[in-house]
Amino acid sequence: MPYILVAEDSSAQAIQILSLLEKAGHSTRLAIDGEAALAAIKETTPDIVLSDMHMPKMNGLELTEEVLEILPNLPVVLMTAEGSEELAVEALKKGATNYIPKRHLARDLEEIISGITTTLKARQNRQSILNTLTHAETTYTFGNDRDFAAALISQFEAELQNIDFDDGTGTFRIITALKEAILNAIDHGNLELDSAMRDQDDGEEYYQLAKSRLTEEPYCYRKVMVTSRVTPEQLAYIIRDEGRGFDPSTLPDPSDPENILRAHGRGLLLIRNFMDDVVFNETGNQITLIKYRVDPTLDTSDEPPKLFEPRSLSILMAEDSLTNQVLARSLLERAGHSVAIACNGVEAVQMSAEADRFDLILMDLEMPEMDGMTATREIRQREAGSDTHIPIIAMTAHDAAEDVQGCLDAGMQGHIGKPVRSEILNAALKDLWG
Repeated sequence: MPYILVAEDSSAQAIQILSLLEKAGHSTRLAIDGEAALAAIKETTPDIVLSDMHMPKMNGLELTEEVLEILPNLPVVLMTAEGSEELAVEALKKGATNYIPKRHLARDLEEIISGITTTLKARQNRQSILNTLTHAETTYTFGNDRDFAAALISQFEAELQNIDFDDGTGTFRIITALKEAILNAIDHGNLELDSAMRDQDDGEEYYQLAKSRLTEEPYCYRKVMVTSRVTPEQLAYIIRDEGRGFDPSTLPDPSDPENILRAHGRGLLLIRNFMDDVVFNETGNQITLIKYRVDPTLDTSDEPPKLFEPRSLSILMAEDSLTNQVLARSLLERAGHSVAIACNGVEAVQMSAEADRFDLILMDLEMPEMDGMTATREIRQREAGSDTHIPIIAMTAHDAAEDVQGCLDAGMQGHIGKPVRSEILNAALKDLWG
């Protein structure tokens, strides 16, 4: 049963409220005003706060604001007397969970507390499920249908809420960035609309051209592919269109004051400000948006996940998948390491020959031209008889005992699964330099 903090300055009403709650099996604590309640919350966090609206020193509305400032997910229920309805509505706008007219306490209190308890339990269950999540990936392919795009974005928003990836504000920012990226893929990617046209004549020509191209070849047959990849620490959306692409280096600087008020470039401004990393492919028809989970137990909530850092490492990553390159590289560079990319085993062998350039090689096992096992054997053969021996860690989705042993037999020092997760990579780095 939940622990409930009751903020009530009237002794008679406090006795009534505590009696109702304790009779229902809840544990309680009484605070005689808003300031005392806030102090009690900082001492021991309750499951629910039940507060009178009118109290000395700090009223219920003020208490609600203070509580949600430090604990945004803590349910706060207001108790109102006659004439307090407007204040109750204001409290709900500011984040209160519910309110109860005092004249209906005996009738409604337990039902409201029970409903909140059910929600809290469901939240804990979702967290238990999240704790077992290692990797979830979904891909959707669709035409230039903005209505479908809106429905898909709503589905992604619901998924984020279900796994409590971020608080409400953070989720809104992620979804806004995703919406801008998907609509850019339709309008500027597949339909090849020049965003500068939106600044001309209220954008009328822009919208007319968009409408006509929805039924013209080749634009009408082009697709958008959206991939969502979620791990416990990282969220990524990969959006790809079938347009001709562009040179990403030609994009206007969205932070330049001259560009901020223009219609074109606004989407990129939002995307870059709302996501932790934004990466375009070389042809400009794929964008990857990356967001890291915030650990609510940490005070430095804006810091990225930290990897074990014996020093800043120079890492060669052999990986043929652009998506895996982007996500793993982002994780490593945010931890302070430098990363060079080899797109296949042949490139890995060639690049690793540069003496003293790399401290570590992360080697995908399944690559074109030369697989990771073969590349590792060639590197070890070249190193034979020399003082050079670069640590190599395998990256693969295959983690059966024979796969791991095969990596060791080929001359590797470790093995991590894909997609790369900081805690697993952290353990591998500690094995090498800890």
